[in-house]
Amino acid sequence: MADPRQASWKEGFVLPALRAYAGGNAERSEWRSERLLLVTGAIGAGKTTFCKTFIDSLRDRSAATLDVAGILTPGLWQAGRKVGIEAMDLRTGETRHLACLRNGAFEGQGTAKWAFHPGTVEWANHVLAKAVPCKVLVVDELGPLEWLRGEGFMAGMEAADSGRYQCALVVVRDALLEHAIHRWPQAVEVRLESITQAREAASHWAQTLELR
Repeated sequence: MADPRQASWKEGFVLPALRAYAGGNAERSEWRSERLLLVTGAIGAGKTTFCKTFIDSLRDRSAATLDVAGILTPGLWQAGRKVGIEAMDLRTGETRHLACLRNGAFEGQGTAKWAFHPGTVEWANHVLAKAVPCKVLVVDELGPLEWLRGEGFMAGMEAADSGRYQCALVVVRDALLEHAIHRWPQAVEVRLESITQAREAASHWAQTLELR
């Protein structure tokens, strides 16, 4: 039997949980996790691409300025190789350098591959703390720093917890998805496999959701 949390973009996205947020009158406790999409997949599956395409599609369809807030983390590429990560404030467009490839010994927040700039992490947490209330919240991404060490974008978890949005996209790689499901058990999973599928899925989701 299919997991009811998982949503295939090929099946039309007609889910009761998604219908619930068009009305906008429900109490937060009733709709918070149902409006939260867990964007998941392996590294390189197009999770950040999904978020960007989703936002662009919503803005194209919206006559008024859509209040999108949070952090997007596009990669920096050289000769087809990812060499860094940026952090973008989606409300203002301000972008700062978030991480670079780790080279030898490193003290501070980081993973086996990436060394994170502490000033940018602090700035991003400030952005995420101020992101709600908003129409669309984006937290890209919650990874091993957050789930396993209590570091990184912890303000992003709190913003997602708040429910002060019409829709939230929380990016979580598939290896850490169970942590997110435990925290937000009624969230809808959007599982990605490729960049092409991510773009198509995001456009379809943006057409399906009726944000006011």
